Amino acid sequence: MKKILIFITSCLCLTACVNNTINMHPEPIIEHDKFSGVTSKTMSLYTMQGYKWSLEIKALSSYKGSDENQILRLWFIASSEDWNYLRYRDVYFLIDGQSESLGEPDHYGNVHSRSVLEQMMLHVDRSFLEKLANSSHAEFKIGISEGVFPDSAKIRLKTFLGIN
Repeated sequence: MKKILIFITSCLCLTACVNNTINMHPEPIIEHDKFSGVTSKTMSLYTMQGYKWSLEIKALSSYKGSDENQILRLWFIASSEDWNYLRYRDVYFLIDGQSESLGEPDHYGNVHSRSVLEQMMLHVDRSFLEKLANSSHAEFKIGISEGVFPDSAKIRLKTFLGIN
């Protein structure tokens, strides 16, 4: 019985890893800090996973008062057995054949007992996010990691931005 349970769990994990649909909330998460007056909104856009590593891309906005003053960021969260983005972490997008260099994000890292958690924050303009959300084909490169930004992530980004 124990072997069957382990097999089923492994299959479910493998299916989730292939589909990149692990625990994604369908709507943005909005939080308001009553002490500072800052409202923040986050939404997971896409997760890439491999053997002993993962990279999640989130959209983040924060504002005080009116959302016209919002600060927009892309938030990259990586987990692996070693540092992957300590030295090289420049971010590039290829949107409908046009290269966009977004530069080097702020980098924060923590070593845990058996893994390294790296978080990177990059300020972006709303126009860039809209261009990405409305693209017909988009790819990205973060340091050494490359991937295709899928249609499901574009739909989630449109939801985050409040556009149809």
